[in-house]
Amino acid sequence: MFYSQLSGNDVVDNANRITAMVALFVIALGSGGIKPCVSSLGGDQFQGHSNSYMITKFFALFYAAINAGSLLSYFITPFLREGTFIYS
Repeated sequence: MFYSQLSGNDVVDNANRITAMVALFVIALGSGGIKPCVSSLGGDQFQGHSNSYMITKFFALFYAAINAGSLLSYFITPFLREGTFIYS
């Protein structure tokens, strides 16, 4: 469809879709770039055998925080999405 044939609402809908796709791409790019680095950076902070118990504690809290964030997003996302109609 050419832009000359689009009404004002169609242009806004296309802009919303493009913005949503760009946002998802940027999130995926950032998430894929940082996730492999965070755990190794955290593990490098504890050196020596005397700190081995702290490494275990760090990774337990690290993964608990990731899982808690995932659980919260499962419940919060529907409230944020309410009233937003990108693909309708």
